[in-house]
Amino acid sequence: MGWNSVLEDRTSWAVCLLAACTPQLQLDVVVTSGEHHVLEKHLSLQASVQRPVELICTSSEDPGEVHVVRGVSDQPLQLQGLLADTRYSCTIGEPDRAVAWSGEVHTDPLPDDMAVLVPSGDPLRSEIAGGYLVLNHWRQGVDVPKVQWALVVDGKGRIRWYRELPEANTGGVTVRVSGEHVLAGGGKGMPPALFDLSGEVVFQVPLAPLDLNHHHEAAFTDEGHVVSLADSPLQLQGRNVKGFRIEAVDPATGQITWSYETQEGAALGDYDWVEVDDLDPLHANAVVWLDDALGPAVWVSCRGQSVILRIDRRTKRLSWRMGGARGEFDAVDEAGAVLHPEELFFAQHGPQLDGDRLRLFDNGVQRSDGLYSRAVEYELDMAARTLRPVWEWTEPDLHEPFYGNVTGLPGGNRLVASGHCNHCASSGGESRAGFLAEIDEAGEVLYRLDFADFSHSLFRAEAVDGCVLFANQALCGEEPQAR
Repeated sequence: MGWNSVLEDRTSWAVCLLAACTPQLQLDVVVTSGEHHVLEKHLSLQASVQRPVELICTSSEDPGEVHVVRGVSDQPLQLQGLLADTRYSCTIGEPDRAVAWSGEVHTDPLPDDMAVLVPSGDPLRSEIAGGYLVLNHWRQGVDVPKVQWALVVDGKGRIRWYRELPEANTGGVTVRVSGEHVLAGGGKGMPPALFDLSGEVVFQVPLAPLDLNHHHEAAFTDEGHVVSLADSPLQLQGRNVKGFRIEAVDPATGQITWSYETQEGAALGDYDWVEVDDLDPLHANAVVWLDDALGPAVWVSCRGQSVILRIDRRTKRLSWRMGGARGEFDAVDEAGAVLHPEELFFAQHGPQLDGDRLRLFDNGVQRSDGLYSRAVEYELDMAARTLRPVWEWTEPDLHEPFYGNVTGLPGGNRLVASGHCNHCASSGGESRAGFLAEIDEAGEVLYRLDFADFSHSLFRAEAVDGCVLFANQALCGEEPQAR
């Protein structure tokens, strides 16, 4: 055989090996639902050969919603973040090769007691910007059983993930996202827990000392440690009252990496200014873990005194008090002139520091110029100890003494979340429902989601980038993203 013939034979063998003679992928697929919610589907694969595969599913109602999952042909694939009661057309195949399987996936309806969010706003807008919204869903009222959920919804208010939180006893539950985990905790009974996207608990903070209540806060440090807020015994001015305990716990080891007790500060005189007029004089409702202009700190929002406290994480001493009758910050105008104390905040919730901008929901309890609530943003100067109001929003008859927060959205708009406690005597009963709204710089409501029923509400909410949780073309760019 000549050299040319040998070369031709070897070339033909290579072509056969790489293409025509490669065994074709054949698949048998079994589809099952997730254990904790109907918005997840598991696809178990039996394959003739092991190959990289790509699952692509498109909603029959919305061709723009395309979910893409990549894996290998002998391992299960998971579809997550689907819409309820929706049919998807799906294919599985090797990337850039023929389809090996095609079929349909159909999700079940949501449970009957889930939240319904009603959209409204600018007709040119179709959703709240930013991707997904994470929040709690709290339902309670006269003759209405108590229900609590952690939710992820899209900007149209459609539920994409949920997990029931049976341990929570009140509406004060915080929900946050880090990577592919959802963190939820609070509600006077639920230690913060990390859930994976299938709804399984991957870590839970231990109960507080003496089994005191966990309430209001579940947050992350920069290292990914879990921050919790719990009640703690406090002796002030000869009275036994309720203080707070803050802990940071490493979920990898379960070890407490930082903690603080109000009794520690009280022993050093840090709380001599507190007016002890009830058994919960501080009522801490939020913890912000941050490095600010003065260094490592935690900021604690204390509704009972209408004050935000800065605690130095290194010394565990109180640095300053912001707001309240005995606060150390003034509200000022652009020229630096001190404004009326009503420009400060009252019984506030959900402070957020973004650069030199402080945002919060000013609930307006005990406001002397009329009871109303507002979303407000200040320019903060910690050196001068001043707050300059730069933006606010309210609407007629908005007065919610409990719940709420304000966060930034991509492009500079704000997300305002307002809860409503319809069974609380001071909340106006069935006067209004809780809502989420995207508000622009001029104070215009661009898009809004209202709870359909007065007994449904939330504590706080925040936006999560559309590419973080679920790979969906509709919420993560023009090209389908793969997980």
